[in-house]
Amino acid sequence: MGPCKNDHKIKAAKLLGKKRKLSSKFQQQKVDPQSTPVHAIPEEFPVEGSEIEEGALPRKSEVSPGEFSVYVNQVYSRQRVAFLSTWRCTHFTRTPTLFPDKISNLRGATLNVATFEFPPDIMYDRHDGGQLRLYGREVELIRVLSTACNFTVNFLEPPPGEVWGARQPNGTWNGIVGMLGSNAADLAIASLFIASVKGRMDFQHFSSPYDQNVNCIMLRVPPPEPRWQALLWPFRQYTWFALTVGLLLSGPLLYCMGQCSAQRYKCFM
Repeated sequence: MGPCKNDHKIKAAKLLGKKRKLSSKFQQQKVDPQSTPVHAIPEEFPVEGSEIEEGALPRKSEVSPGEFSVYVNQVYSRQRVAFLSTWRCTHFTRTPTLFPDKISNLRGATLNVATFEFPPDIMYDRHDGGQLRLYGREVELIRVLSTACNFTVNFLEPPPGEVWGARQPNGTWNGIVGMLGSNAADLAIASLFIASVKGRMDFQHFSSPYDQNVNCIMLRVPPPEPRWQALLWPFRQYTWFALTVGLLLSGPLLYCMGQCSAQRYKCFM
């Protein structure tokens, strides 16, 4: 919000002059509505009636020194910014919702969804005459979301052979990841797995997981060993080696220990 000095030691005339300087300096700045300004006061920007704003947007001439208009950007809307309220020194002229919900109702906006044929999640039903109907688990999921969030779906395909996408030598991506990174697509469905391989997270974000795949490896069962080897196979080679060395050394060691004991006994006698 705009700065507001409220020091009782400063004279009222001084404070008012400071506010006027700040307001005139602020109004001289150029404002681009497409860049989603927050504190700026544009000359005039039409606002359609919506859940955020009802009524006309105030003009510069209607804003007193020391006041700042507050705007919020709107997602997938022809009206890129909407007026929320006016900050007047220490308070808002009306209590605004600073972080309104922008996703639950997209007001019929068209969202491009990148996908390609990948059964059983995305399947194509081709009809005579070139008509193509998409169906499958993830296609139905997108259609349910479009109904719930009030948006229109426009399916797009990546160039042939690119499918999910691969990282290029210049650091960019092709395929679905590239379409998301270049804003050619807003969403993507293609049995995508949550992964950050080679910096995918820089170009795409994932929803919460809704399915899991479990992979396993199958091996051939070895044939049974001959019976005469049944005694040897329970132990590994180094185990048998340790047992053999222990047996060979235990006899001489026991003999040496016995001789030493006999010599000591003779010395005490």
